[in-house]
Parts: sequence; structure tokens; C-alpha cells
Amino acid sequence: MKFNSYLRIIYIVVAAFSLTGCLKEHNGFSNTVQNEQPANVVELLRINQRLASPTAATAVPLAANPVEENILLGYVRFGSLTLPTSPVKIKLKLNNAALPAALTPLPATAYTFITPLDNITIEPGKRMAEIRIVIKKNLLTSAVNYGLRFEIEDTGGDGNLPHSLARVYMVSVKVP
Repeated sequence: MKFNSYLRIIYIVVAAFSLTGCLKEHNGFSNTVQNEQPANVVELLRINQRLASPTAATAVPLAANPVEENILLGYVRFGSLTLPTSPVKIKLKLNNAALPAALTPLPATAYTFITPLDNITIEPGKRMAEIRIVIKKNLLTSAVNYGLRFEIEDTGGDGNLPHSLARVYMVSVKVP
């Protein structure tokens, strides 16, 4: 009886290794279809580093104080099996006209981008660059849900492609 149990355990272990042996993983990116390097993909990520949703706005919390606050809105990520060896320059654009009716466009006088949207750079050896703004909360009304809508305009050439699902990103902010 013990012998049959040992045979079953050995069979399960061998089956597990043989079924998962085709998965190739490198730095959290897996390519299970082929062993070739996939196309370089540029994508927008939410502040929790999950893929951006083109239809739902991600709420970014604001503190009650101070009057000006440096806020992380999200990330631009370069997705490939290999890290970039030269800087990847990405251009984003704002398209607040496409915000849903529930969000009021954040007034341009109430924020400043830390890095201009047309000059976001993913450094060599890195995967991501931050999208940050400084918000002047004294210029906003506390009862209003404000929003910004980002779109990938240019992926920096070199064969980089925008992700089919994560090329648009919306954020909402509300002054407490």
C-alpha cells in the first residue's frame, strides 16, 4: 500500500514539472507562446502598478494639508523581456474633452506636471517612469470630482508599440 502511495507522489511531481517546464519567466514577464522576444510595449499603469483601465477613473487620494501637494498619478512602463539599453522617450497628451460627465476637468491653473507630458523618459536599465503633478488645492472646490485623461501619443520609436488596452488612463481627485 505504501509503495502505491510513493508511486503516486512521484507521478504527480513528474507531471507537475513536465507541465510547467514550458513556462519561461524573466523579471515577472512570461512568454508562454514562443521563445522569441515580444515586441516592446509601452503601457500606462495605475498608482498600484496595475494596467490602466480606459473606461474607469482611478481615484487618487489627496491629503487635507498642505495647500500644494506633490501627487503620484501613475506610471509609464516599458514591457519587454529585456530592459532598455537606451532612454525610451514617451509622449503623452491630455484629452480632458473625453472625460466622463461625472468628472470635471482639473483646471490647468491648479496643477503643474513635474515632468512635462511630452518628455517622459524611461531610463536605460529601468522599466518605468512616474507621472507626477503638484496640485494647488486652494484653487479647487472641495465638493467637485476633478479628472485628467491621459493618452499615449508617441511611444518613442524603435519599434515600441502602445499596449492595446492600457493606452488611455483616467484619474480623479477630490479635495477633502
